[in-house]
Amino acid sequence: VEMFKGTILSVFLVSVMLCDGYLKIGSWNIRNLSSNSRTNAELGNIALIIYRYDFIALQEILDSTVIERLQIMLEKDFGVTYRYLVSEQVGNGKFERYAYMWVENKVSNHVDAWIYDDTENIFEREPYCAGFIAESTSFSMCTIHVIFGNSLDQRRVEIRELENVYSDAVSKTSGNVLISGDFNFDPYDSAWDPLVGKGLDFLVSSDYKTTIGDVSLYDNIWFPDSDNNFLK
Repeated sequence: VEMFKGTILSVFLVSVMLCDGYLKIGSWNIRNLSSNSRTNAELGNIALIIYRYDFIALQEILDSTVIERLQIMLEKDFGVTYRYLVSEQVGNGKFERYAYMWVENKVSNHVDAWIYDDTENIFEREPYCAGFIAESTSFSMCTIHVIFGNSLDQRRVEIRELENVYSDAVSKTSGNVLISGDFNFDPYDSAWDPLVGKGLDFLVSSDYKTTIGDVSLYDNIWFPDSDNNFLK
């Protein structure tokens, strides 16, 4: 787990047979990230952080152009080619996007991305999912920016629905399914029980805080804890 200007970047290592033995995966809510909201210097600092990881999920993206700019910076400044996916707009007021970025020669996208089919209109911003493969290891990720709203109960409704998001992803992909994002909620509440019942556990513990000011543990990655060889 790594601090960057008051924001925690959640990181874990997936055990796959790469040259360094690991695939470094991260999840990051970069608040209101758009081409108009960041200077080149600020984007350079963001690119420096992304460069440390082989695969990263990003939340609170406001346009796709900023991801393209980051891709160009990463190749120009670090000599590494990243590929990316950017979602369509999601939201019921303020519209946001999600993105995935990954190192081209380490990861490939092998299941087309989709936005969760929220037929009951439970989510303020529907999760964004896709399947990937790193050499012989397949994994999928769904990422989300949970509503902050006016009460904890509003957030609990979305947290409980993540059980169905997980089951939906399992039915569409192969390998382990991870759920990452800014949940606006700590991982110890009973609202997580349906996801825990599916055999998932959270990565970032109470030893860390993940919000500006170090006051809350809201950002995390949930993973199937039954596969002891998946995480290191």
